[in-house]
Amino acid sequence: WRTRSVKNILDEVQECVERFGITDFLFSADLFTLHKDHVIELCQGIVQRGLRVSWMCNSRVDCIDEERLLWMKKAGCYLVSLGLESGEQAILDAVHKGTTLEKIRSAVGVFRKYDVQTLGYFIFGLPGETVRTMRRTIAFSLKLPLSFVAFLNAVPYPGTEFSAYLRSAGIPLSEEWSRYEETGCDTHILPTVSPRQVR
Repeated sequence: WRTRSVKNILDEVQECVERFGITDFLFSADLFTLHKDHVIELCQGIVQRGLRVSWMCNSRVDCIDEERLLWMKKAGCYLVSLGLESGEQAILDAVHKGTTLEKIRSAVGVFRKYDVQTLGYFIFGLPGETVRTMRRTIAFSLKLPLSFVAFLNAVPYPGTEFSAYLRSAGIPLSEEWSRYEETGCDTHILPTVSPRQVR
């Protein structure tokens, strides 16, 4: 994990505001909230510098708490994207997500409490996926107080654990690299669900 210093980030945000009139930001780190102290220091800096900005970021349900979220809200955060992946505990366990459905419910509730919008990302086509598990994921997403949802396809990018898992299971992978994007469904065929069903 690498990051820039809080001062460096604040200086760039301030330049964007003062020089270019930009006031809405996406902190596009895959896991913006990973280090609590870093997040809080950055948010405190935004407040102390009087930067009137709004912004969004990415997180996981196990990398957020009320203190972090309170400072994020004070500093202008209005939306957090969450990688939730599945509404089926067995699939979360199979991909080593390290969370539970109950933790997901609890975390999304905290965002609701602080009036921060949430975008929940779910992935279809992970190990163990069936039509039934996909339907359960959709039902789970509808019960959560999410602001938005996105359903994407599992992509076995070369070098990932998912790619290695499929190869070890004898599942052929496409070598047409243009197919390796989140809305495509034909990089591989699971024995439990077809690409058409995933689509």
